[in-house]
This record gives sequence, structure tokens and C-alpha cells, in this order.
Amino acid sequence: QLLGRIDSPVGWIPILDLVTGRRWATRKESSGELVVCMAPESSQASTYIDIVLPVQALVVPEEVPMRSTDEIQIGDEVQVISDICSVLSACRAVGIPMHRDGQRLASLGKAARVIFCDPRDNTVQCAVPDVGHVWFAVGALTNGAFDNGRLFRQSYATQRELDGKVRLETKVEAKLEAKIEQVKLEDQAKVKHEAKLEQVKLQDQTSVKQDSMSEQVKLEDKVKQELKKETAYTISKWGVRPDACLFGTSITLGQLMPKFFTFADRIHLWTQQCISFQKRGKTWTPGKPCCMPNFFIEPMSPPPKGQLQSCFHRLTRAQKKEFRDFVEGGDAELMAADF
Repeated sequence: QLLGRIDSPVGWIPILDLVTGRRWATRKESSGELVVCMAPESSQASTYIDIVLPVQALVVPEEVPMRSTDEIQIGDEVQVISDICSVLSACRAVGIPMHRDGQRLASLGKAARVIFCDPRDNTVQCAVPDVGHVWFAVGALTNGAFDNGRLFRQSYATQRELDGKVRLETKVEAKLEAKIEQVKLEDQAKVKHEAKLEQVKLQDQTSVKQDSMSEQVKLEDKVKQELKKETAYTISKWGVRPDACLFGTSITLGQLMPKFFTFADRIHLWTQQCISFQKRGKTWTPGKPCCMPNFFIEPMSPPPKGQLQSCFHRLTRAQKKEFRDFVEGGDAELMAADF
């Protein structure tokens, strides 16, 4: 550590940790700045004396980094460079990420043993005591050689730059995390909005289906009421109940058409019977036709769809004459009795 002496109260305080780069005091910029240092009395002396020197006269020995893996072999003893800036910059230059920088900081200035070399990117894995296995760039290691040194001022400037970069990276990461969180919230809001729209669509579709079914029921009721009215009007003229106007009911045609009905009266009944059959959409078969005139159509066929034309009006003049002779001859009463 680099120590500084204070006048009041009298004593010593740490200024800089030469291993980790940590500082406890900031140097005031002054051209006449002096520093009190502790130096040994001689090269072999174990006692120290206080020496006052200007900052510009102080240097720190600079370690010479290795250049390539050719200078290292597995099992060699090496030393991690003490300067944090040199170690981290060398590791970044070869692509080593910073998520293990805590181990590298703990390894600064320590001896290490090489356990693996990768000449492809000039990286070395070392076993550092009390730290573990750590990857370094070759430029972060030294074999113990030192250069002339460098000024403390340069070291301080580099440390300040590194601190500024670290703070800037921290701010950028914080902004990026905030941006990611904002995007997540926006995505969640978007998903909720889309789910809400989908729910509204389903509700609208359900409402439309219900309205359509209601309209269909109303239309069916209206058709039934109209059919009842038409049938009641037609049958009430002949004095029978309305539900006996079609084939297959409990009242036979013999009951519907008494003998005193004229042919013209019966034509009106058969016409209404055929039209009602078509409106109700009943199924036509040769054994269960829509009306009696249908038997005289050649070939025998159901009423055409979409026209609402009675079978009597589809007969030709010759077929109508044949049908009238059949009815007035009494054969129609026998056929009506069968129904």
C-alpha cells in the first residue's frame, strides 16, 4: 500500500492499494504536491525512514506481460499482473467475458500454475491459490520481469478511466433492463387487449346467433299462424274443423266433401289443400300425395318447388275433363273413403 502522512491529527493513512487499485484518498491536483514515503535505510536494512518526494518523482515498477502461449508450458509457475487495468484490458482483447472478473481481481499479483494453454486465442487457464481455476489472457500474466516503471499520475488516470467505464456500463445495463421490463409489460398489455377483443367478438357472435334464432322462431310462428288462418277460413266454409284439411288426418275426404258439394266447391278445397301442403314443406310420396288431382298428372310427380301452383291448375284440358268425370261419377267418394 501507498501511505500518506497527515499533520492533524498526526498519523498515517492508506492512500492506494497497489494490488487491487483501491483508493482511500483523492490526490489534489497541484504542481508543487509532495508525498511522504517510507523507504528502507539501505538495500539490506529492515528499518524504514520517512522521505518527502514530489509526486512527479515517484514511479511504480511495471511488469512485462507475456506475448504468446509459446512462452508458457503446462506446469509453469507464472504471476498475474498486479495492475487491474492491464489484466482486464488484456482479457477483453482476446474475447474473455467479464462475468468471472471477481476471481481475476482476487488473483492480481499472485503466483499461479498453468494447467491448460489455448494457442488459438492466446488464453491460459491457471490454478490460483485460494481462488481456483481462472482463465486469463497471455497478456495478463508475467514471468517476473519488470520494466522501468510508470508515473503514479498515469496509474491514477487509468484507474479513473476504468471507474468511469464501469459506471457507464452499469448505467447502460440498468437502462437496458428497464427497457426490457417495459417491453414485457407492453407485450402483456397487448396480449390482454387481444384476449379482450376476442372475448368481445365471441359475445357478439353469440348475440347474433341468438338474434338469428329468435328471428327464425318468430318467422316460423308467423307462418304457422298464417297457415292456421288460411286453413280455418277455407274449412270453416264447409263446417269442419281446421286440422282435418289434409290427407293423413283423423277426418276422411268423405267427411270433408259431402255429396251435396259441387265440383267447383271441391276444386277450391283441393287448391287450398295443395298450396298448404307445399307451404308446410311436407314430403310428397306416390302413396301420400298432396291432393286428389295429383293422381291425374302424368307422369305422377310432386308439385314444383318455389311456384305454389296447385296440381289442378297443372292439369291439361283433357286431364281436367277426365278428373271431372271421375269425381262426378262417384269414384272419388270411394277413393276418399280409403284416405
